[in-house]
Amino acid sequence: VSGDASRAAGIIRGLGGKEAVTDGCVIKNSGTLTVCDGSTAQTGKITGGNSLSSGGGIYNEGTLNIIGGSVTNNTAARYGGGIYVGKNSVLNISDGAVTGNAVSGTDKAFGGGIYICMGTVNLSGGSISENTVSGSDCTYGGGVYSDEGTIIITGGSISGHEATRGGGIYSVGS
Repeated sequence: VSGDASRAAGIIRGLGGKEAVTDGCVIKNSGTLTVCDGSTAQTGKITGGNSLSSGGGIYNEGTLNIIGGSVTNNTAARYGGGIYVGKNSVLNISDGAVTGNAVSGTDKAFGGGIYICMGTVNLSGGSISENTVSGSDCTYGGGVYSDEGTIIITGGSISGHEATRGGGIYSVGS
């Protein structure tokens, strides 16, 4: 795991818009990472990331397991406001939330919550909600955008997203 972050009371924060990095402002994962929150209040967060390109909250090139807590209020300029899932990478969500993230592009924008680039997302619980994409041209996949990726949904919810095409999910390729 690499990236700029500070830790306070179960919250991992990005740089709050003061600075931005190209890929994955809060966490960049190229191994195996499990995000969980064992507290009764479920207040653990990955929040405040601001990427100039992809993965405002988490840029994933490995295996990412979300089993509690939230990835919330992160931004990216092009792909995956909350989470970017790269080629041959895996994201497993069994609990927790990906919520309130945004991609705000200068022309096109993809995947407000999650962007999948030839990777795999397994949603068996938790929620992907209230994510947005905006730009001067078309916007795709408010919740999830998949570019030749795989999405397997056996539980959980996807709701309340904003995009010009594919509010919840927009998928292209095989």
